[in-house]
Amino acid sequence: MDTKQQVVTISAEGKIALDSVALSDEKLAQQLADSAAGRTTFELHVHADEAVPYGRVAQIMAIAQHAGVSKLSFMTMAGQ
Repeated sequence: MDTKQQVVTISAEGKIALDSVALSDEKLAQQLADSAAGRTTFELHVHADEAVPYGRVAQIMAIAQHAGVSKLSFMTMAGQ
């Protein structure tokens, strides 16, 4: 089975990083689509600061779904 796992981090300010590399929403979408291409399973672990509004998390979820991510998991980070 061809499985890929990556981590997206959302800072308290709503900025995002994929595997510790800061990206714009557009670049995130492209990176996720590239990673998902041809894979059976693509898991994205979302680590969000507890101060991040749900709307921002929902934006990232929508980007991931559109890019072909098949599984999402969430973790809240206090005071990061």
